[in-house]
Amino acid sequence: MKRISNLLVGLAAVLVCTSCDDIFEEDISDDIITIITPTQDEVISGNTVTFMWNGLEGADNYRVQVSRSNTSEMTLDSLVGKTSLSVPFPSGEFEWRVRGENFAYTTSYTFPEGFLVESSNDLSVQNVFLSTPSDNFYTRNNTIILNWSVLEAAESYSLQVTKTIGGNSSVTLQQDELVSTSFTLDANTLDGDAAFKWSVKGVNETSETPFSNRTILLDTQVPNQPSLISPNDAETVGTIVDFSWGSPEDIGAVQSPLQSLLEIATEEDFSAILQTYTVAGGSGERQHEFSNPGEYFWRVRMEDQAGNIGQYSVVKTITVE
Repeated sequence: MKRISNLLVGLAAVLVCTSCDDIFEEDISDDIITIITPTQDEVISGNTVTFMWNGLEGADNYRVQVSRSNTSEMTLDSLVGKTSLSVPFPSGEFEWRVRGENFAYTTSYTFPEGFLVESSNDLSVQNVFLSTPSDNFYTRNNTIILNWSVLEAAESYSLQVTKTIGGNSSVTLQQDELVSTSFTLDANTLDGDAAFKWSVKGVNETSETPFSNRTILLDTQVPNQPSLISPNDAETVGTIVDFSWGSPEDIGAVQSPLQSLLEIATEEDFSAILQTYTVAGGSGERQHEFSNPGEYFWRVRMEDQAGNIGQYSVVKTITVE
């Protein structure tokens, strides 16, 4: 009888744990989201549709769906963490809806709202949508291919690149009358570590779009060699060990986000790595529990978001009792 009781208690504990997320998430299933724009039968001139709705307390994200009115073909299914979404759209009739979501619950979708997108030769109400690279893109490569979406009413495109270093900015490239939607930047433009803002606008005989902007962050400096803090070299420790390390300050023109790579090995040449940990930042700490006593070796190196890899630290040894 006692065994059955223990099984029931264990099952109850499992049920409680599996519903923990539900307990901490707000139940939004009966809440209602209100659409702001576009509303029913709204006509949008140009190539850009901005969907907006009122935020909902308890919703972590919102799912936006758009379909063609005549075929019900889904043209957009996007999960966003804010209460607006701007996307390029071709001409045609569409319907859209939105719902709120958190980890455990969703609201019902709003009632579909129909809208019409009309093409226009007036570029002043349109935008060039940049494709790649992403905004605030860290790289160590000084050859980058820029890409943007086709703008139907544009006859050509203008590209401008501005370099900023130490608070000083200068235009390093100006290309007009581009008919392609891609352009390759090379070392003549990306000529040193700095922030490079690239801007594209569409142009026709009567109008032009505003510039669309993104930033490339060129960082070719290798991260500093880290220093190991604890445990000390040749220290005898228990089975649970807190490793910690630091790194000199990055003084480069562009300081890419760093991550540390901690390696623990059973051989001094690291031919047999027991465990590898990746930790955000140039300084950090990580706890490891050893299963067996013996002698172990550890080291750390830095990598940055631009792809630069630094030197390993010195190797330290510990003895686990």
